[in-house]
Amino acid sequence: MTTIAFPTRTSPRRIARELLEARARTFLLTAPLTDEELRAQHDPLMSPVLWDLGHIAHFEELWLTRNLNGPIEFVEMPGLFNPFEHPRSERAALPLPGMAQCQEIMEEIRERVLQRLATAELDGAFDGLRASRRGRDLEVAA
Repeated sequence: MTTIAFPTRTSPRRIARELLEARARTFLLTAPLTDEELRAQHDPLMSPVLWDLGHIAHFEELWLTRNLNGPIEFVEMPGLFNPFEHPRSERAALPLPGMAQCQEIMEEIRERVLQRLATAELDGAFDGLRASRRGRDLEVAA
């Protein structure tokens, strides 16, 4: 069994920096895609890129504004990006926003997240959750 040591505290400033870097990479990766490619479901196991981007933004809002500190509230995401309301097989047919509107939504949410992080007091549990999520993301990417 492998044991992974987590730092006892990560600064909100570092988390904000990492979020900004990840968003810049995301936009760099999606920049060459056409509107048709952004809306297409390329594989039955994947959602259209635009749906994923909106889902990422709303997931970020849920966990980094509403559930950053204190008791965790399990609330549903807005209808369009709710995976329970819209299974993958339906997502390409949804009235998804275009990339420009999607980026505006993502930036509005990111601004709220950064404001929330600026006043947040984080603990080791948050760091463990963050590291665990990063590990899953890397695993999915591989």
